[in-house]
Amino acid sequence: MNSVNGVAGYQTSNQAYSTKTKSKGKTDQTKEKEAVIYEKGKKNQTSVSNYSELKPKKYTVDKKEIEAMKNALDERLRDSFYQMVKDMVGKQNTTYSLAIETILTEKQDAIKPEMIEQAKIDIAEGGYWSPKNTADRILQFAKAISGGDPEKADMLKASFLRGFEEAEKAWGGALPEICQKTKEAVLEGFNAWKYESDNETVGQE
Repeated sequence: MNSVNGVAGYQTSNQAYSTKTKSKGKTDQTKEKEAVIYEKGKKNQTSVSNYSELKPKKYTVDKKEIEAMKNALDERLRDSFYQMVKDMVGKQNTTYSLAIETILTEKQDAIKPEMIEQAKIDIAEGGYWSPKNTADRILQFAKAISGGDPEKADMLKASFLRGFEEAEKAWGGALPEICQKTKEAVLEGFNAWKYESDNETVGQE
């Protein structure tokens, strides 16, 4: 009798445990489902909101700022060219003076003969400091720093004249004939460069 009661008790206890376990399993599954509920409406609303915030802003061109940058660039270009002209004309004048004028002064003995001979070669026709070759270098530099733009010819021409005048001031008066011929050649070159594009257009027609 006690055995029967014991078995019955064990079976009842086992059934209660199984029922409790199943009930707990269902509760856990219910909690998991509740935790992963997909709220479609809210997610879509957030996506639309984020998209509007990430839309690229319209770029507005600041014409005044661009113009200021362009003017600053032109100013640097003019200053660079002016300084180059002043230095180059000054060196041409120095070479000429060394070759010609120092021979007639008391400084002749202080200068080496080979220096005077080289200076004579440099200022002669076809020499490094001859009017034509000096003018060609000045014009080549002007075209290089301006990207070959004929519209900048007048601006650089004004810078050349300024540099030439400064070289005269440093010399203390009018520069010698070799420098004057160089000036004429440079000005002719600027005029030809300025109308270069117009001449090409006429030739194509």
